[in-house]
Amino acid sequence: MRVRAAGVDPVDWKFREGAIGTDRHFPLVLGWDVAGVVVEAAGTADGPAAGDEVYGMLPLPHGGAYQEFAVLPASAVVPRPAGLCFPQAAAVPLAALTAWQSVDAVHMASGQRVPVHAGTGGVGHFAVQLAKARLGTCRGHRLTTQSRPSEPARCRRARGPHLGRPAHH
Repeated sequence: MRVRAAGVDPVDWKFREGAIGTDRHFPLVLGWDVAGVVVEAAGTADGPAAGDEVYGMLPLPHGGAYQEFAVLPASAVVPRPAGLCFPQAAAVPLAALTAWQSVDAVHMASGQRVPVHAGTGGVGHFAVQLAKARLGTCRGHRLTTQSRPSEPARCRRARGPHLGRPAHH
């Protein structure tokens, strides 16, 4: 694909600083979240075609979104929604996947309180939405979020009550 935008995640600086081990040698191209236009495709019936606008995540640990062109499996991309520009789409994959995995790992039941820490952060704002969707079928649940004291309005917009910072006495 021709890269139109790439996301920046903590995994990028962790690789760059050597905090995540890899058998790859420098120089290497970082970047895992990517959005762009398919230039050439393998030609599978269910995959993207040349000219399709897509976004997705390159497989770890291989990266390569911070360059003009990126090569990734057809299964690693989906069509870019019309409501998202390329930079917005490139900001979605890893944060949304992390939130999905977190929400999916928790058994949510009726009457349960579900906290989402950092509900206005990169992963948290996805987790709030995914948890609310999952809890929609449960009765008596309570979804709570926390954020910086300056961001209660963002928590409310995400439809999660704001817990705020604990008072210090």
